[in-house]
Amino acid sequence: MGNATFDSAKLLLKDSPFLWKDKQILCCENTNCECTFEQIEKMKSKRLLSAVDFSILELLAKYKFLTLTHINFYLNRGSLLEAYKKDNYESNIKKMVRAGLIKKYCFVTEQNEFYQNRKYSVRFYDLSKGSYSYMRDIIKIKTHHLDAIQNPERILELLSLNQFDLGLINTLNSRIVKRDYVQKRKIGPSLVEIDLYYSISHPEITLPLHFYVTSVRSYPEYLRVYLDKLRIIRTWIQMSNRYGQILVLVLCESIEQIKKLYHVQMNDDSLKNEPILYTTDISNYVFGGLNSLMECRPFDDMLLIEHLKFLNK
Repeated sequence: MGNATFDSAKLLLKDSPFLWKDKQILCCENTNCECTFEQIEKMKSKRLLSAVDFSILELLAKYKFLTLTHINFYLNRGSLLEAYKKDNYESNIKKMVRAGLIKKYCFVTEQNEFYQNRKYSVRFYDLSKGSYSYMRDIIKIKTHHLDAIQNPERILELLSLNQFDLGLINTLNSRIVKRDYVQKRKIGPSLVEIDLYYSISHPEITLPLHFYVTSVRSYPEYLRVYLDKLRIIRTWIQMSNRYGQILVLVLCESIEQIKKLYHVQMNDDSLKNEPILYTTDISNYVFGGLNSLMECRPFDDMLLIEHLKFLNK
């Protein structure tokens, strides 16, 4: 992540690894899907679980769904002692998948084609039910992501959000004053859930920068849901009374989806003047965090999507 090279430019033409597809089925690849509190304690007493293993469990308790790339990055940029750091933590994950502490997932498009097409899916991990219970008691994480989430579109949204978070930490880690999940809140008949919130302090700006980040996947009815979400975000911001500059960022699957979201917003009189920034999963991966931001504006009969030079490190 960072500066685009020739190989990175080719990456920009690829589909998002978190692309929503019709008739997707969530498949767990574990042979052992559960591990009890007592079994975890027994493995711990026998020293079968290391400090690195518990750091991985803590990451999954915090972020819910992570790929191996995510886990490798967070551990090596986090508080893990230098003596424990390594390039890849796949062996630790495999051990805990076998023991039922971690579940390994992929998506397929038809159940009867499971063995034929599962190799093309991104692999990602989640804690088993017993591990969630165990880690929740130990680290006392307060997050709505501990809910049992199974629908493909929400899983893909969370994976894309975690990918964005990784890119932002990589480019602006020391500038992030606060990072939090926006908790659900009742506003009228709707439950608010804007996904991620960041407060950023930077020498190039005099006022605090507040970022509300949401992810959109192209499941049926997503355009209607997107407009509802923009209304909710607008109401949330009006209620928050935050001091400084407030920006809304939408994570998208592709440039084509950005165009659709822009046009549907412009056709809604109540929302067409709301400023929105965009990025795609791939652009975020190549450029990282705020370096991947784009804005849309009309030009003659065309729509221009411009890459913004936002903040230096």
